[in-house]
Amino acid sequence: MGQPKGRRQPKATLFGHTTAVVVTCALSIICVANLAWSQEGAVDPLTAASEHPSFDTYWYQGLAELNRYSLQQSRYGEIHEGEAVLIFVTEDFDTELQVKWDHGNRDNVVSVLKTNAYRRFYTGLYPYTMMTSV
Repeated sequence: MGQPKGRRQPKATLFGHTTAVVVTCALSIICVANLAWSQEGAVDPLTAASEHPSFDTYWYQGLAELNRYSLQQSRYGEIHEGEAVLIFVTEDFDTELQVKWDHGNRDNVVSVLKTNAYRRFYTGLYPYTMMTSV
């Protein structure tokens, strides 16, 4: 049978606070502490590559790196077998025009590590080929 009308069910408390308040405070403290610990060894993404001694010798050879993988691609609610190829290459990028730099003024040119992602798979009817360049 329920509580008589007008009487409340006593709440679980810890140090005079409801359990929900205590749990919320504890989780907040854990999150803040975890954030502080994770930032201690944080790497600055803007300088990490340039500070690594082998980055330039590897990526500025004028060559591309190719990685090939087996692919399982979902299409039309089914999984289809295929292949994925990732192509990494450095190139000069014109920040004003937002395109690969070919010639002309180098004032707005930065070197970027570009990724081309190529996926090819068969749905049974015909092959699909998708490319993404970042």
